[in-house]
Amino acid sequence: MRCSRKSSRILSKLENKPGRDIRAFVVGGETIAAIYRSSPHWITNTARGGVATNCPVTPELNTICVSAARALGGGVLAIDVLEDPDCGFLINEVNHTIEFHSSMPATGVDIPGKVIDYTAAIGRQKVERGGPQPVLDAAEAAR
Repeated sequence: MRCSRKSSRILSKLENKPGRDIRAFVVGGETIAAIYRSSPHWITNTARGGVATNCPVTPELNTICVSAARALGGGVLAIDVLEDPDCGFLINEVNHTIEFHSSMPATGVDIPGKVIDYTAAIGRQKVERGGPQPVLDAAEAAR
């Protein structure tokens, strides 16, 4: 498959899937944690039997996840990512409700704490600026 980062594609079949996918958590403008979700079959959701292990958040993974989140307005999102040997990371799905019960033990990241900090920062900005303002950078949100 020839890939271009300047176009969108709908995948009906992905070959060479390595028995896993990635669930990444974006809070503000940062990918705060990611897990591999592994399974012997195509369903990798941890609520349906997939096993979670830590996935390092590389600069490449962070960039594609934050870009996907920004395209949808940012905030708190779970990004499902596929790994393709020819194209690299591919966004499979973006979720506005995040499930993280198996992710915290695998990553050691306090995901709900980061979400609370981000939400509180947004509330402070709303009060300080007289109205809601989008925040796409986690460091800015913490100020």
